[in-house]
Amino acid sequence: MPWNNAKRWIAPLAVLAMALVGCSSPKPEADEPVMTDQAVAEYLANLDPAARANMVSRYVGQNAQPVLPERRNVVHRGEAPMTLVGHALKVGETAPTFELLGVGKDQTVQTITSAALFGQPTVVSVVPSLDTTVCATQTGHMAALAEELPAGVQVVTISRDLPFAQQRFVQDNDLAMTTVSDFKDGSLGKDWGLYLKENGLLARSLWFVDAGGRILYSQIVPDITQEPNYDELKAAVTAWKQRADAAKTGTAPQAPTLGPGGAETYGSG
Repeated sequence: MPWNNAKRWIAPLAVLAMALVGCSSPKPEADEPVMTDQAVAEYLANLDPAARANMVSRYVGQNAQPVLPERRNVVHRGEAPMTLVGHALKVGETAPTFELLGVGKDQTVQTITSAALFGQPTVVSVVPSLDTTVCATQTGHMAALAEELPAGVQVVTISRDLPFAQQRFVQDNDLAMTTVSDFKDGSLGKDWGLYLKENGLLARSLWFVDAGGRILYSQIVPDITQEPNYDELKAAVTAWKQRADAAKTGTAPQAPTLGPGGAETYGSG
């Protein structure tokens, strides 16, 4: 396996190297070579996956975290490039599961799982912070757009604001909107490739997932100071509805083409 593919193991290697050459074997003499991080990485890379996983679990334990990729020049703040942390998700993949936080009916903070949230087709509107003008505008627009989407499609807003701050925003603006928070550890941001390294917030984006959690559409806004393309999202949801209706009636839908966001969109004729 090439060295580049082994670099994701660098995070736990210092601990693992200590375990391999320090804890599980006698202390080396002064003139005896010590295993370097790179040597351990190369050794791990040459193991079969099962043996590698067993060794990492044995010596490092559950606290070992792989190094996440960083992507530059995908999003900017004005002219300044920003860094996205995490793997890029693609249309057709299943969205990573998550456990976020929201305010329950009893006014306590509760865990909201992806399994509970994605029980129906869902538009996910991700914003950096509701306490900013563009994010507030986007959330208000999405609440209005929800009324134009096909029946059964819900709209959810995700940010790293505190759950009570999200609830207050929705109440103060009289919005019918479900909000959930990734403030605890930013795990959704990292798993969905939306975590902004420079400020710890989430990249502005729109997603559409089906009831099974499969990604049908994604749009990461290139400039986080700008609003997303709502029309493109609406077209993607409409295309999905046309395909679903065609499947029920047995009629053939129009041939799909890939839109700018990577979603399947359908022509008018």
